[in-house]
Formats: sequence, structure tokens, C-alpha cells
Amino acid sequence: MDAITVSVQLTPEDIVQARKLDRLRTTWAGRHAGAFLILLALLLTLGFILLYGLQWFQFAIFTAIGLLGATMIVDRVWVTTSARRAYRNDPGLNRPFTIEITDFGVQTSGPAALGSFRWADVERWAQGELLYLIYAPDGTYRVVPKRFMSDTTMLAEVLRDKLGPAA
Repeated sequence: MDAITVSVQLTPEDIVQARKLDRLRTTWAGRHAGAFLILLALLLTLGFILLYGLQWFQFAIFTAIGLLGATMIVDRVWVTTSARRAYRNDPGLNRPFTIEITDFGVQTSGPAALGSFRWADVERWAQGELLYLIYAPDGTYRVVPKRFMSDTTMLAEVLRDKLGPAA
């Protein structure tokens, strides 16, 4: 296999997209957030009806829908805000670096991003619309935006061959 070398300069939007993709793939709440929020809204509605009777049905429904909407909005705002804050506060995210994918594994090099790990140590990978995430053994991940690659499918094929299907 020829090495795939990608020179990367992350932007705040890359970090936001990475956090959203990671959250959807790795946490129970991220994978099941929609079902959980709908179930919570239905339980709140049912509890309200049982406590106050059917004459309060409309109020209970609108309260549940309002809470569901508010929760979704707060969640979206929180993920975006915390990712942008992380980008601002971490000098390593602001500097260019290089990721090299070889038969050995994944090597990251740059002023603030040195490190490598073998394929045997890589837990999983994820593919989003705009980027790839390659998870390190310590639970962190390397962000590889697709816009820095001429052939975005080549990296997906290598990751699939080495690690199996995306998480």
C-alpha cells in the first residue's frame, strides 16, 4: 500500500462537525437521542394527563413539544459553542499538521501534533459528509477533512480494509 499523506489545517467548523459526528457515533444518547426525547415527551404528556385530567391534554401536549424543541435547540447550540471554544483555546488545533496513513498505522506530525499508533491499536473510524474521524487508543480522534484530499474514497477503502466498516 502506498502511504496516504494529508496536510491539514483545521477550522472551527471542522471541529464542530467532528464533535457532532463523534457524539452521534460514540454515546448512547447520541445514537438514540431522537427516540429518547420523543419517549420523554410522551411520558411527560401521559404523566401530566394522569395528574391533571384530560381537560389539560392540549397544555400537556404543547408543554411536551416545547420541552422537546427546547432540548434539541440547547443541544445544538451547546455542541457548536463548546467546539468553537475548544478550537480557540487549544493552540494545537489552530496549527497545520500532517497525517500519514501507512501499512504500520497512522502517524501525525506537526508543531503541536506528534504521535503515531499502529492499526492494531486503532479502535474504530467514522465517516461524515465532510470529514473522517480515526479513533486513537486513548479515546481521542484524528480529524481528516475531506477537502484536503484529491481522492476521498481512497482513505475510506484503506480504513475499511484495515479496521472494517465505519462505526
